[in-house]
Amino acid sequence: MDRLLTAFIVLVAATPIAGVSSAQSNGGCQATALENPPRTQLTCPNGVTIVAEDGTTFSLEDRDPSAPGPEAIHLDGQAVMVEVQPGGAGFEVNTPQAIAAVRGTRWVVDVNGGSTSVLVMEGQVAVKRATDDPAIMLGPGEGVDVEEGARSALSARRWSEERKDAMLARFGE
Repeated sequence: MDRLLTAFIVLVAATPIAGVSSAQSNGGCQATALENPPRTQLTCPNGVTIVAEDGTTFSLEDRDPSAPGPEAIHLDGQAVMVEVQPGGAGFEVNTPQAIAAVRGTRWVVDVNGGSTSVLVMEGQVAVKRATDDPAIMLGPGEGVDVEEGARSALSARRWSEERKDAMLARFGE
């Protein structure tokens, strides 16, 4: 049986914008309102599940109209948790500061304030600046902070339990 890889990515970037909004085309995803805390879940036909906390601003990108579901999300404000089923197509989260790409992984992305932070719980995630800088691979328990305008090399770090717990609480986890 395939084991679900779990990764949490926190991307911190622009000013939060009230109200959940997505692109006019939802990539064939089904939306469900969730409570405690308030959030919206999009279940997509390609095995991608996106949970957007209240106030999140994003758009979905359907790069291949012949394939089911979106292949990427452009996150402009607040946070999303993304789960990609093992064996499925790859998926990208794009913010002003970073691009995070994985397959068969679950992660959180938070945009708020000019930096991008990525945390991996299980599996591996490739993270790079939004420019064409080389990507670094993060493994379980590793995170990286990508600051807007900074040019130093990215380096992996361990997140505290408090920081991880605070992020996951925003999604009722």
